[in-house]
Amino acid sequence: MKQNRYPGVKPFERDEKDIFFGRQQDINNLYELILLEKLSVLFGKSGYGKSSLLNAGILPRFEEAPRGSSQYFLPITIRFGVYVKGQNDTPPVEVVRQRLAEKLPENPEHVYLDALAGPHSLWRHFKKRQSAEQGNFLLAFDQFEEFFTYPLEQQEAFRLQLAELLYTAIPQAVRDSAEDLPDEDYQRLVRRLDVKAVLAIRSDRLSHLDQLKDALPAILHKRYELRPLSRAQAEEAIVLPATLPEKDGLQFFSPPFAYQPEALGAILDSLSGNDTDGSGGIEAFQLQVICQYVERAVREGHAKHQAEGGHLQVRPEDLPNLSNIYEEYYQQQLALLPEQKREAARLVIEEGLLLAGEEGEDPRRMSVDGRALIAAYKNHGVDEALLDTLVDRFLLRRERNTTGGFSYEISHDTLMRPIAHARQQRREQEKRLAEEAARRQREIELQEAQRQAEKERKLRERAQQRTRLALIISILALLLAFFAGWQYWRAQNQKKAADDARKDAVLKSNLAIQKEAEAQDSARVAKEQRHQADSLALVAFDEKNRAENERQRAENNLARLNTTRLKVVDVLIEQAKALIFECKHEEALAKLQEGASLVGRYPPLGQALMELAFFYGEARQAGKAKDLAITTARLLGKPARGFEGLPDKRFANYQELGRFRTALQSLDKPHYKSAYQRYYPAMIDVQGGSFTMGCDTLRERNCDNDELPPHPVILSTFRLAQTETTIWQYSLYCAATGGDTLQRTKVSTWSLDGNTPIIIVSWHDAARYANWVSRQMGQDTVYQFVRKIDEDNWEVRIRQNIKQDTVYQFVRKIDEGNWEVRIRQNIKNAFRLPTEAEWEFAARGGIQRDTSIYSGSNDINEVAWYYKNADRTVQVATLNPNKLEIYDMSGNVWEWCQDWWASYEAESQTDPTGPDSGNYRVLRGGSWSGYPDYARCSNRDRNKPDYRNYDVGFRLARTGGE
Repeated sequence: MKQNRYPGVKPFERDEKDIFFGRQQDINNLYELILLEKLSVLFGKSGYGKSSLLNAGILPRFEEAPRGSSQYFLPITIRFGVYVKGQNDTPPVEVVRQRLAEKLPENPEHVYLDALAGPHSLWRHFKKRQSAEQGNFLLAFDQFEEFFTYPLEQQEAFRLQLAELLYTAIPQAVRDSAEDLPDEDYQRLVRRLDVKAVLAIRSDRLSHLDQLKDALPAILHKRYELRPLSRAQAEEAIVLPATLPEKDGLQFFSPPFAYQPEALGAILDSLSGNDTDGSGGIEAFQLQVICQYVERAVREGHAKHQAEGGHLQVRPEDLPNLSNIYEEYYQQQLALLPEQKREAARLVIEEGLLLAGEEGEDPRRMSVDGRALIAAYKNHGVDEALLDTLVDRFLLRRERNTTGGFSYEISHDTLMRPIAHARQQRREQEKRLAEEAARRQREIELQEAQRQAEKERKLRERAQQRTRLALIISILALLLAFFAGWQYWRAQNQKKAADDARKDAVLKSNLAIQKEAEAQDSARVAKEQRHQADSLALVAFDEKNRAENERQRAENNLARLNTTRLKVVDVLIEQAKALIFECKHEEALAKLQEGASLVGRYPPLGQALMELAFFYGEARQAGKAKDLAITTARLLGKPARGFEGLPDKRFANYQELGRFRTALQSLDKPHYKSAYQRYYPAMIDVQGGSFTMGCDTLRERNCDNDELPPHPVILSTFRLAQTETTIWQYSLYCAATGGDTLQRTKVSTWSLDGNTPIIIVSWHDAARYANWVSRQMGQDTVYQFVRKIDEDNWEVRIRQNIKQDTVYQFVRKIDEGNWEVRIRQNIKNAFRLPTEAEWEFAARGGIQRDTSIYSGSNDINEVAWYYKNADRTVQVATLNPNKLEIYDMSGNVWEWCQDWWASYEAESQTDPTGPDSGNYRVLRGGSWSGYPDYARCSNRDRNKPDYRNYDVGFRLARTGGE
């Protein structure tokens, strides 16, 4: 069967191994790693050729080894696909089992396994297919990032069963029930089963693998990075497929051909010049587009020059216009669509997914929810089937998003400029057509306006005559009405005066009679009271003596009772403090209120209750906060001044909150300060200066490409939080803003320890928190959230059996992708996230220029929590700080920075804030689940702004001083 010499942008298949060139060193290196390890990870950026390396390089190498040798492994390729409930929702474990069953039938020799105990796990399925000839298996998982779209329980089952398959010789349950097996079956059971696995995953999804490290620890270390092609590798991939002769099993649509050196150099120069990520390499995607065009030209007879040896030779004049070849590729892919779908495809790609940069800047691609795309362009014929077709043609890339749907983006950066140019041409044509239509419409409107003006002139003349007559009649009517009104008002005033005089006379007569009767009654009552007072004086003397005796006995009983009550109250205070540590403020409040009901003045209880008064006050819950503050004053023995006049529901503004703060602080300043320091970040002044940003290759190993080149940066003075934002601090924000936000940030198996960093927060969450703290301090805000228009962002709930009320209830869904965030620069004193440059400057000790690899030390264990010394987040400020007395800038949790991610430039910068837009926000510092390289001061990571994980948090910064 004939084939192309270059397969194009789709991945190489296993039957195309003979035309796969340029990756021999990568094949050798990865092959040796897989032979040595049970589990290996292949990672690289999209478009670098991970799938091709597996299909056409690695898997054939294992298949071609001699059967029965230690190098032979039966490859089983697996791709889970993105999870779609009801369509593609087969659990990962079952996908592996099905692929295994397609490869091999069960071996009847292992029927004894059916009688042994234990679950029917992957280990049992592989063991049932083991034979004397086949005992080695290689599981190759392509595009493994799709695995993380499956439900967590399915991920957990796969993780445990894969670990058992790779690392357990015989599961314990099987071993325990195998004691009575016949010797022949027992020998089959203990025969070695060798299974290896290789996972291929995109670089930007590599951090997801950390979720599997507890069962598969090698997943953190046994990794192989696939980099772009070097110029020499690219030359092999271009030249060698073209010269292959036909032979059995290898037939081509085109005859063999060669490249003239000048033509080859032009292609390589063009590919090197299209380096999109600053890596200095050549991407397989771009190479295949150009080579596929050349092969088509040879096949169609456009290259006619014969070289020595009889081969056709491609010369520079046979090459396409390399400056616009990717635009031709784009247009060709559109031309393959049905005609009625082409315009819809162009709209969704060019308008829905392409963001044009400022003048002189490159266009950028956007990631957009598929439902939003369909809703925006459904009137133009965009539907799910069209999006699937564009994915199949490698024009779009699809990913599962946090809303349960799919997000789409343009498949490759190479297509950005061609698509932008095609959009500009289409818009210019549409503009010309619109201008012509508008011109014709203006001519029609002008003629109609002239006819209408003549008609209106005649109408105005008749209307003016009628208006003059109506005005004369109106003036006469107004004069008559005024005279009648004046006469009515005069009569009413005279009547009222007569009535008032009569009522006054009657009132004075009745008052005189009443006063005389009251005087007689008062004299009689006074005489009776004097007799009663004499009798009561005698009784009171006796009662006083008895009361004195009772008081003495009551005081003795009360003293004993108070001692018991204080012991109970002390226990309640300790219980409340433990509950506050777990951010269970309502339960803690119940404990302290129970204590307050038992005692009068007791300062220790008042000091404990003061924290809750502060907490609910800062949450703007005015009524509850005032009641607690007044109770605090009673317990402290202080007057409750300053709380009068405050609202009973919410503190509506900063001024009302400030009055409450002043009144509460006057009760006990030290304990007020302690509560403030717990619930708001302590800010450290970072004096401005200059430093070299990026990885210093002379001092550090393992510098990543995106940490280079080192470049000078000058920064102004700013302030940075001494610790990462804690759960205590974030819990106050959640109490103030309502909802179950705090519960969303909790890992189900962890307690909410108040002094540990907040986690599972997106960049948007962090920005909203920063805005809230700014408002709490009476400052302007940095981040402006602007809601996008999206009709699909509503959930409709139907209320049943409604007789007169409304049936349909529209409830807005939570969708962070439905907001545009605008960052307002240079807002003094406002809280915000640190820029990436500020973060690294502070991590390196600011102007003290600490040269340590980690923030504060070259020994990671002195300053950072990471996977070897932590199994979850740890309380902040428990290890050594850096030279600025700032804690945990290495390890504990990844920290969001304000910037969009971008590659470094070599030029000097002053107060850089990153690009104006992008797809990914910067993360810095490493985490408790990462390994040491991640915690380096220069290390960079990135993710989409709506990304949340159990190792991601943030800390705040401020521009300027207090």
